[in-house]
Amino acid sequence: MTASEVEFHAPNVWSFSALRDARECPRRWALRASGRVQEAHAPGGGGAAPGMGLMRGRVCHAVLERMLDAHREHDGPAWGSPALQAFWKRHFSRGIVGLVREEADRELRRDISRRDPSFEARLRREVDEAIPSLAASVSALLRLTLSRASESERPIAFAEVPVESEMAPGVRWSGRIDAVVRGGGDVTLIDFKTGTPSPQDLEQLTAYACIFERDVRTRGLGRVRLLVVLYARGGVEEQDAPTGDALDAERTRFAREALDAARRLSASPPEASPAPERCPRCDVRGHCDAYWDARVMWEDLPQKVAPTIDAELSVTEVLGGGRALLARGDAGSWFVRLDPKHEKVARTLTSGSRVRLVAASPVPRAGVDEGPSADLVVEVSGRGMLISRA
Repeated sequence: MTASEVEFHAPNVWSFSALRDARECPRRWALRASGRVQEAHAPGGGGAAPGMGLMRGRVCHAVLERMLDAHREHDGPAWGSPALQAFWKRHFSRGIVGLVREEADRELRRDISRRDPSFEARLRREVDEAIPSLAASVSALLRLTLSRASESERPIAFAEVPVESEMAPGVRWSGRIDAVVRGGGDVTLIDFKTGTPSPQDLEQLTAYACIFERDVRTRGLGRVRLLVVLYARGGVEEQDAPTGDALDAERTRFAREALDAARRLSASPPEASPAPERCPRCDVRGHCDAYWDARVMWEDLPQKVAPTIDAELSVTEVLGGGRALLARGDAGSWFVRLDPKHEKVARTLTSGSRVRLVAASPVPRAGVDEGPSADLVVEVSGRGMLISRA
């Protein structure tokens, strides 16, 4: 199924990430919203395992949330107090490293159930190697978060604060703020980032400030005065929060951009923005005709970024009840080995059926059984995709 065969609707409640994605490529957003995301997000198997960056963020957020919640619930000492270290030891005897390892194990158990064994082994190894740097990141973020409160009073920090309100009549927005620190009647909104700095980081916090002061659950906490982005790899970005007319102007801008994005999403299919820096790594590229039409402009790029192949082929023969395919493409004949998860789709194919292979891996000739005579032999693992175009 492709974009032209799916009915899309703009979200009833916008978020900054939804707006950002819809602005960058409306079709990608719509395909993701329809549940077309493929597991093999980035082509190939080189470098860090897919999802490692996301896992780093989840672990950091989870540990920080536990520590900030404990600090607030048990009336923890102010930052810089000699009693603070004893407070942490009393409530978290395993220390930050122990907490990080516990949360990392929880994330692994949740994530690995959907992965193949080779991916599991690699991800476990990478997570284990990342434990010390994750613990250092959490320590730095905790220090920066608690030190944002006034030195003359105990800091009150809330983690993972949900907010929702209207930017304009009929245009609702929601978000989840990583940390809200109240001190002296003023509020600081804090976002934790595990990636590289981006100008959009502070823009996201500006959107949160717009929502925060209209949400009945949070507006009583105080006036938002400061926006702070803390980076796990070091560095801080901050700016004064907009107030008064400036805050109203930001609400108007975000509402206008959401309405414009909704208009672009209402097209059938939504417009696409193909680009070589995005498309070969897009998690819905298998269902996007714009990607396949534009591939000729950067046809050698996938081979440069990773040892996998995307291809659109015509089936010659289905073999072994769906365990393999013979097919033809522009580059000649193909022998395609399939993971068992693809057999159901393969069994529906007949001679002449069109298929798309996404994240297929070339097989060295030394590993090919005697028999298949083809210009190229590939296999589509459980993390790849076989999409019927018949």
